[in-house]
Order: sequence, then C-alpha cells, then structure tokens
Amino acid sequence: MLLSTSSFEQQVRRRITLRRPGMVVLATLAALLAVFEIGTRTVVEHQSKVQRTVNAEYNEAIHMRRAHASSRKELLLVGNSLVGHEIDLPLLRRELMPTCEVHRFWIYNTAYEDWYFGLNRLFAEGSRPDVVGVVFAAMHWSAGAVRSDYSSQYLFRTRDLPEVAARMNLDRTALSSLFLARYSKFYALRTEIRKLVMQRFFPDLPRMYELFQPTAGNQMSDEQITPILTDRIKSYREITDRYGAKLLLIVPPIPRPGQEHQEAIREAARAAGVEVVMPLTFADVPARDFLDDVHLTPAGARLYTSAIATQLRDDITR
Repeated sequence: MLLSTSSFEQQVRRRITLRRPGMVVLATLAALLAVFEIGTRTVVEHQSKVQRTVNAEYNEAIHMRRAHASSRKELLLVGNSLVGHEIDLPLLRRELMPTCEVHRFWIYNTAYEDWYFGLNRLFAEGSRPDVVGVVFAAMHWSAGAVRSDYSSQYLFRTRDLPEVAARMNLDRTALSSLFLARYSKFYALRTEIRKLVMQRFFPDLPRMYELFQPTAGNQMSDEQITPILTDRIKSYREITDRYGAKLLLIVPPIPRPGQEHQEAIREAARAAGVEVVMPLTFADVPARDFLDDVHLTPAGARLYTSAIATQLRDDITR
C-alpha cells in the first residue's frame, strides 16, 4: 500500500515537473504581450502624431451632441486622408461660424465599407451630429475592401465582425484577427508601429508622396458606376436617417482622368435624396496645387475649402 502511494506521488511530481517549463513559457509570453500592450497605449500612441489625432478626433466625435436650444448646427466630417489634406479645418471653422461647429474624424486608407460600419458604431456610441459630411471621391464609394485590423479597433463593433468577414469573404483566421484587433491596441497598430520605427530612421519618408504623379486610373464608365454609388449612398442615408442626422456628400477634385465621375455622383445622389457639395473639378485646380495623384497641397486645400464653405453653409442650414 505504501509502495502504491509512493508511486502515485512520484507520477504527480513528474507531471508537475514536465508541465513547469510550458507554464513558464506561457507566463513569459503573457508578460511580454502585456508589456507590448501597455507600451502601445502609453508610448506609441503619444509618439505618433497620427495616433494622437485619431484618438482625439474619435473621442470628440462620439461626444458630439445636438444643441437643441441653439440654431447652431454640429457638422461631423468623416472619411479618409481627403478629410485631412483637402480641407483646411481652421479656415472652414472660421467660414462657417457662428452657424455651424465643425468636427472631423478621419482615418487613412479607409473607404465605403469601413465607414458603413464606422457610422453605425459612432451613432451607437452616442455621437449625435446634426449633419454628417462624407468626404469621398467616387473611387472610395466604389471600393470593396476594408482596412481590416485598424478599422476593427476604431470603426467596427464586435457584433459587426461576422458581417464584415462575410462581406469581405474572409476566412476564419482573418475573422479571428479582427476579433483580436478589436480589443488589442498592440495587435491593431502593429503596422503603424513599424511605420513609426521607419520614420525614426528615415524622417523624410512621408515626402515620398510628393514623387507621385497623376495616373490615368481605370476607365469604368458613369453607366457602370452609377448604380453602385446609388445603392451605397442610400445605405449611408439609412444610417443617418435612423439617428435624425442629415447626410451630405463632399467630393474633392482628384487629378485622375476618368475617375472623378462627377455626373455619376450627382445622379446617384439625386436618386438617394442626398445633397452634394462638389464645386470644383480637377481642371479648376492648378497642377501645382496637387501634392500627388489624390491629395491637395496646403494652398490647394485653402482654395478648395473656400469653394465649399458657402455651399456647405447653405446646405447645412436648409
């Protein structure tokens, strides 16, 4: 009997001994992940100008409330880098005061699908602007991709992730990645961390955009793109209508012949019952005022902002 008990105790000790290295490895990995997560939230987000801007604008956007006792309207501009580069925010704020208070929330490399879910999340988290201005070119309305992990952190709700995966034809691994990015800043921002490190060694890296030249782009016809735009604009309007906000389309000029599709945008917007702010084509803007094949220079942004200010004021107060 004693021999049996002793043998059993030896087996237990042996199992514990065998498991101990695995437990140490798991504990070490957990500690490293915790360090990376804390480091991302406390260091990277303060070192990166992009991250500081995204976090500040996100928090500002979700805390927007309508001033029911005032005639002043609250305008939220959303979209991608066109919001940041094409619109001179201080100038627009001066032009629209005191009738309108302007806020913005934009994320690089996002398009229709990102903001379809992003608008739903903003409203679900309490954002209540009077007017939502979506700043897209036609190519962003017709795009069929998302910014995956980054958008999962800032634009997607957890409940929406299966739908995102279905719409994007993602496999289970990619869906798992979205879930992880939804809750882990380190995982969601790992690409941005690499960019931040690269810019430490190559400070002029962002100036690579200045080397870009206008390209011909695709040759999708207005007839092909109009039904796509119509359906997608209607889907945005359904979201804004649900929360009592007005939807505006703000369309900047881009130096891509064959990709502006301004008539198609106007036709689609009319069909969706949405107003369009589109005062300039790329032909109205001097070539020197384009930074690359999409964005305006600061001088170009001032030109464009002045052009949209009057129409925005009329559309917002109408």
